Amino acid sequence: MAAALFNLAGPGAPQIPDFWLNLSQLLIGAHLGYTLKIDNPRLFRKMFGAVFVSNVLLIGFCYFLSIQFAPILSLQANELFLSMAPGGVAEMAVTAMSVHVDLSVVTSFHLFRILFILFFFHQS
Repeated sequence: MAAALFNLAGPGAPQIPDFWLNLSQLLIGAHLGYTLKIDNPRLFRKMFGAVFVSNVLLIGFCYFLSIQFAPILSLQANELFLSMAPGGVAEMAVTAMSVHVDLSVVTSFHLFRILFILFFFHQS
């Protein structure tokens, strides 16, 4: 909300120093790691391979789509990759700011994805 008000009021949101962006990424990663619960270590070892392979395939597919759609949509491939990549809005927004791509494009794609999923499941 603050970023929207800054953008409406004038030249845009203030630039965030790299230190704070790096710290926010570190804290998000630490929080995700802390909340990961491994109740059954045998099940974790058994599922690790399948989860790893499916994540690599998903990220590879997102990379392929971003390369294919970049010229069509007149956007940068790294901007599209972050827009399509699996992850939460906050995580992708922080990553987009740290690699200096258009934050509004990345968050718009992710918010549309969430809206589409909610609409789809509401209809079911």
